[in-house]
Amino acid sequence: MFADSVCVNSQKWIDKFLEMGFDVHLLYGKIGVKSNLPKFELAEMDYKHSEIRAIKRMAFDSNLDKAGIKAFDILLNNLISRIKKPLRKYIEDNKIDYLCVEDILGGGKNLPLILTLNKIISDLKIPTIGKHYKLFWDINYFTKNLNIPKILNQLPSNSKKITHITSNSIAQKSLVEKRNISSMMIPHLINLKAMQELDEFNKEFRKEFGINNDQILILQPTKISRTKGVEKSIKLLQEINKATKKDNVLMITGHPVYHRGNYFEEIVKRINKADVNVIFANEKISLKRQQNGDEKIFSIWDAYIHADIISFPTTGVGFGNPVIESMTYKKPLIVTKFENLQSFIDKGAQFVVVDQSINQDSVSDICELIFDKKKRKQVVENNFKIIKDSYDVDILDEKITSIIKSYETESLFRWMTRQARRVGRYVPHPEKLIPEFIKGRPRYRAKQNNRNNNANHKQDSTKLLANPKGTAQQNKKPKGVSEHDILGEYDKLTEAEFSGKKDSSKDFSDKKQDRRNNISKKPVYKKKLGKKTGPQ
Repeated sequence: MFADSVCVNSQKWIDKFLEMGFDVHLLYGKIGVKSNLPKFELAEMDYKHSEIRAIKRMAFDSNLDKAGIKAFDILLNNLISRIKKPLRKYIEDNKIDYLCVEDILGGGKNLPLILTLNKIISDLKIPTIGKHYKLFWDINYFTKNLNIPKILNQLPSNSKKITHITSNSIAQKSLVEKRNISSMMIPHLINLKAMQELDEFNKEFRKEFGINNDQILILQPTKISRTKGVEKSIKLLQEINKATKKDNVLMITGHPVYHRGNYFEEIVKRINKADVNVIFANEKISLKRQQNGDEKIFSIWDAYIHADIISFPTTGVGFGNPVIESMTYKKPLIVTKFENLQSFIDKGAQFVVVDQSINQDSVSDICELIFDKKKRKQVVENNFKIIKDSYDVDILDEKITSIIKSYETESLFRWMTRQARRVGRYVPHPEKLIPEFIKGRPRYRAKQNNRNNNANHKQDSTKLLANPKGTAQQNKKPKGVSEHDILGEYDKLTEAEFSGKKDSSKDFSDKKQDRRNNISKKPVYKKKLGKKTGPQ
């Protein structure tokens, strides 16, 4: 795992699963930190794998002719078979009960893995938590060429086995509009109990990177990609240097994301032209601390502790992990307007919000937060209170418990139904076993409405059959033995009737089925409905 938003958020869920007593296995293509958890690694599950990148380019980079589509299908099916067999074997051998899939099922970076997971979930009927940070239709790259509409129209899967999780109301609404899939909204959260502090390990953080204490450290905790707006942070650093007459520092913790028209090369050219001090720290900063001999690998939280201000000039969509992280570590935040920002502002959060260009007013506001201690304290304490009220990771306890309970309740009902059918007994749906949070789901309510509509339609049809001439006589329900009484008559048989016989259980089962078959042939309802009701 690397120090990007997906890995940071997934680690919080892993920690919570472990805290709740689950045995956690990691299934991945490539991992950036050491872990003692049981793990399964397969190169083709990494979206940076050469063949995975090739199939992504085939699907989305340009229009394919018939020959290109045929080649795409061959490569796709080959990769699916290479992923499916070992992945399914690991899941079955280790008796995995639930899957929690991080930002894969609704994306487009690794199509073979998405289709493989959908197939495994369907075949094994394994309950799955599917978390979505960015859906493929929110990224222009995945929608500019329509080479594979049949595949994309099925993503993410609407399987009943998948509980979809979105981090904000915008993604939640988008999922309903595009795929008619409802989701549970769980924002990215922060573990306040595990917050790092200044200690022996990180006290020399600035010295390790050659940063003096009198230099302002601007931290951008993102990958280096076009949607992260790194060029705006460079411009911001340049303006702060002019205002303070100092050579201040911008630190970027994430790794470069390579695309055509290499953005990283553009950034290096901008840095050289602006003559500013920028540190690419992805090799020295990870999700967790590590000690390799004398070399220290710092955590992302060590960087937050020593930063003076956080820069998050994103132009993309998503939740915005650096927002809650800066609020948690009581650091002022510079941010551009992105779709989910309003949800924080509505709760009372205070940031320096800049437009697409950095102007003097923005620089003045930033310098005020850096040097005016009273103003700074008021802003960061206000933001920290919002974190405690709305974004503490303990919220996950209730959310995960409700998801797991829904799986267990549905599994219990299916087990009871199978047992009942095995002995030939009809069992009505055990409503008392269904908690209120399931009854409140749109899918459950829709099923109930369908049952009621079908029942009403059946009742109307019965009236028409019983009263074909439209007479005013009331159609009464026939008296006598009900269907459940009829099908239950075999219960009068007991094993005592066959006591002393060899293989009594088999005899009892056979006799019971014969009795049931005979009972079901009795024309009770036919006789009642056929009775003359008109004038004699």
